[in-house]
Amino acid sequence: MSQNNPAYIWCLVAMQEEVFALFGQENVCLLQAKPFEIYELKQQNIRILRTGIGNTNAAAATQYLLTKHTPEIIYNLGSAGGLSENVALKQAYCIEKSMFFDVDVSAFGYAYGQIPQNGLTHYVLQANTGITCASGNSFVENFQEKYATKITPKIDLVEMELAGILHTLHVNEYKGVIKAIKGISDHANHHAKNEFTENLQLAMQAVKNIFEKDHAN
Repeated sequence: MSQNNPAYIWCLVAMQEEVFALFGQENVCLLQAKPFEIYELKQQNIRILRTGIGNTNAAAATQYLLTKHTPEIIYNLGSAGGLSENVALKQAYCIEKSMFFDVDVSAFGYAYGQIPQNGLTHYVLQANTGITCASGNSFVENFQEKYATKITPKIDLVEMELAGILHTLHVNEYKGVIKAIKGISDHANHHAKNEFTENLQLAMQAVKNIFEKDHAN
């Protein structure tokens, strides 16, 4: 396996279920299993690194990717819980802005959601969609009750990896392309777990449709 091939498009995906829903289990070949699973999409210059769930795993996986490879194009693909009227169940969206929803060091003068010694309160991607995503290390079933009043900007959707990925890229001064596409699997409320199970396949199909059009351009 080539360790430094900039020709590949790299997709960071949290769950194996998402990988197979996006690309088809029969269409991917496992290149390595540890410390992170890496798949290659057969007959295409696309590789998928399965990060694991959560910002901590996603940050570690992103650092591994930057250290071991030379990615010029990175996509974060996955599911999310929809919060605003700007997003709909089983549809997918390119993310313009990302932030953490469960980081709170405000007692020491930092803004809510700001990582200490980082200076950023949010991360901006190469999209002009107006869609804002908040990331945390918790699967959210009560976002409105627990977090909404603490966050200043209006949040369109929530998930568990993107801000960790973007923070790692920021710290490493990554100069390549980074894009994120999220499919709405649930409403981040008390029905989220059941909705996620019911809607994951269709949400990932919507992500796949956007991804295929985007990377072909």
